[in-house]
Amino acid sequence: AGERARGRRLFQASLKLDPDDHNSLISLGALACSEGRPREALSLYDRAGKALLAKDALADWAGARALALERLGRAAEAKKQVAAILSYPGLPAARRKEFSAYFSRLDKSA
Repeated sequence: AGERARGRRLFQASLKLDPDDHNSLISLGALACSEGRPREALSLYDRAGKALLAKDALADWAGARALALERLGRAAEAKKQVAAILSYPGLPAARRKEFSAYFSRLDKSA
């Protein structure tokens, strides 16, 4: 329990410096979940997802992964990857336009 409490304090201190630090949010979520607080964990994971989208990191990851799937001849999987990112309401408008165009292109090739 001592190590968990120490970890929690460190992650919380990190969030005071950067409230959108997705690594700290995910780590705190994992701690909350392992300690029987799944609602709190889900809230922290949602914050981490929003932080990643705000930094375009998640969209970059999803786009890169979809491109690799497409080049492997796995267009249907690439399309699912792009659909998943498009389903997120917090996706910035410019990225939504970009991913929508990619989805349309995948739709034609699948």
